Amino acid sequence: MNKVSSPLYVTRPLMPKIDDYTSNLHAIWESKWLSNGGRQHQELEKSIKSFISASNISLFNNGTIALMTAIQSLRLQGEVSLLLLRFQLQHMYSHGIT
Repeated sequence: MNKVSSPLYVTRPLMPKIDDYTSNLHAIWESKWLSNGGRQHQELEKSIKSFISASNISLFNNGTIALMTAIQSLRLQGEVSLLLLRFQLQHMYSHGIT
């Protein structure tokens, strides 16, 4: 069996330049606001809202929280297929239904 001389990465994260990242990190540290709703959160929300020409958007820290919010907002009850819900939400968004 041939021994692999270097790893074969299936996926690798797309990383910003470290200097760009740390300059943003300094601003966060100075604000002492490390959770949702801070200045950078609000700026990102505003930028995305403008970019996609949406009247309202909400940012979530992960997909699970976004799906839980969608389920509650749609008042779904009983057993819910998250895969189907995710597909429906993507379909609605791709057709401009918000």
